[in-house]
Amino acid sequence: MSEDREIAPHVSVVVFSRDSKEALIRCLTSLARLDYPNITVFLADSGSTAYDPHAVESLFDGLILLETEGYPGAARCKNAALARILKMRRTEFVLLLDEDTIVHPRLVRHLIEAHDPQRGWDILQPAVYELESPETLHGYGGRMNFYTGGVSMNRRLPRAADPADEAAPIDVAFSYAMFTHRHVFDTVGFFDEWLFAQDSDDVDICLRAPRRNYGVAVLPGAIVWLAEGRRHAASRDPFERGRSRSLLVRRYGRLHHRIVYLLLSPLMGAGMVAVEAMRGRPAAGLSAAMGMLRGLTMSLRGAGPGEAEEPDPEEWDERALPGKGQGSASHR
Repeated sequence: MSEDREIAPHVSVVVFSRDSKEALIRCLTSLARLDYPNITVFLADSGSTAYDPHAVESLFDGLILLETEGYPGAARCKNAALARILKMRRTEFVLLLDEDTIVHPRLVRHLIEAHDPQRGWDILQPAVYELESPETLHGYGGRMNFYTGGVSMNRRLPRAADPADEAAPIDVAFSYAMFTHRHVFDTVGFFDEWLFAQDSDDVDICLRAPRRNYGVAVLPGAIVWLAEGRRHAASRDPFERGRSRSLLVRRYGRLHHRIVYLLLSPLMGAGMVAVEAMRGRPAAGLSAAMGMLRGLTMSLRGAGPGEAEEPDPEEWDERALPGKGQGSASHR
């Protein structure tokens, strides 16, 4: 191992993928160009049927395939991958990426250099730009509206306490490009598979983190490009979206937030139905409204704040991978 690798903290990069080979190859190729000496790249495939993920693994030196078939839900797939990579003692930092991202060559170096627990820069979100228009900003992480349960994208850089700061505080770092130290998962826990199995699991963990004195921030100097398809929320289950809104307010809102939400929920539900009806999808609007109602009536007992149940991972012995993980995955 080179001296640079001995000094540089080890970063485990996990790319989540299913049935999108072209986007995946594009993402892995960008990772192979990273200017950082000590990373391991993992492919977490959640049951692809359109192609053989082993064939993709064979294309990149150092790439390690984590098959999570049987865990189709977003949170469960992430937890299955995290449970295995955190068994590896060398894993110090974790970078989560979706297959429809492309990374800047200096992304990891910027994230490592900026990570600063003293300033609350524990969970970091890169600046995200549009892949189809590389100079067009997609967003600087997200912000939570505790009155409506809605999460929106920061289209402008949030104000930092010190104008000279490299990073600025945000409410939410989206998991399609999320970076943090392993201690955050050790302390805060994994993604909540019970309440947020399909939607808002990244919002939940970012709102959970401050309760354990961790901060969430966006780093504008670190850059990721995101493909067009990720922006379309129509493919997400409208029932789960509506349910998550209610559950986020119930779990993290103060009393006055919850009261206002209860008063506004009939109007918001009617608005969802009307908007989706105008788009020709009245059933989706009704489903979202029903999800909001279900979230309001669900009991939170049995899963306290931050107590997400971890999956039972298979035994994972990093010694069984001689020669792998000593650098970024490179194209064969």
